[in-house]
Amino acid sequence: MSYLSTVDFVVLNMFNLRSIEIDPKIDTAWVQSGATLGEIYYNVANKSNNLRGFPAGICPGLGAGGHFSGGGYGNMMRKYGLSIDNIIDAKIFDANERVLDRSSMGEDLFWAIRGGGAARGVTTTDLAAKWQEIADKIDNDLFIRLTLSSSNKTVKASFMGMYLGNSEKLLEIMNAKFPELAPTSIMLNRIPQKQIFLKRKSDYVQNPISKPGLESIFKILSENENVLMAWNPYGGRMSEIPATETAFPHRAGNMFKIQYSSNSFVPGEEAASDCLSQTERDKECSKQ
Repeated sequence: MSYLSTVDFVVLNMFNLRSIEIDPKIDTAWVQSGATLGEIYYNVANKSNNLRGFPAGICPGLGAGGHFSGGGYGNMMRKYGLSIDNIIDAKIFDANERVLDRSSMGEDLFWAIRGGGAARGVTTTDLAAKWQEIADKIDNDLFIRLTLSSSNKTVKASFMGMYLGNSEKLLEIMNAKFPELAPTSIMLNRIPQKQIFLKRKSDYVQNPISKPGLESIFKILSENENVLMAWNPYGGRMSEIPATETAFPHRAGNMFKIQYSSNSFVPGEEAASDCLSQTERDKECSKQ
């Protein structure tokens, strides 16, 4: 839904358009746009005896239609690319009341609908610096996302990963490439989640952020518990797909993407303005 549109628009409820038809013999599926990612993952795994998956996001309640039209960003992107890189056909309903597939809509429109929808013994600074060095170059079967947030007046670095292999091989890779992640006591901390209102923006990083830049970022995070940054690595398959292949052009040359999130626990214009200002401040530090 648009917060900026000055003209009339329509919001479609896709809740009941959620069928998923899977053909395990040829490893394909037809998914309606109202189906959630969780439903897709469950059905794909169920139909393949837990031997298949699909590259998409980490939020199981997210609708497939919006996710795919924006590209389909997820933890398997370094190995298999985005969701849209694995979509081989689509059906749409156009303004002339026609149902079109890839053949009848033409390659230009098929291109556009895929990604053009939005037409501890160490310091956290050292962990973030090391992550920048290895995240887009590590084994393509491994995805490691870095999230930076405030915790007890200091900065907490959280690493979320997915590895397409067994635990023995994963430990071998991590011990060789990122041994700084050995401490596990942080997993004993339990923090309840609250309802929040937020503003999010993102940047693509093509050169490592300097140590002074990281220190500026961590100073902001340590002083403000309502700010969060998520760093998502590129490289791998994402660097192999040409920028013009789909309507999602952000491919080779990007080390990682930073997502800035400024949160408020109360609604209102003043809170919204504070979130916007804080997000812009975060972005400026990342340019150093």
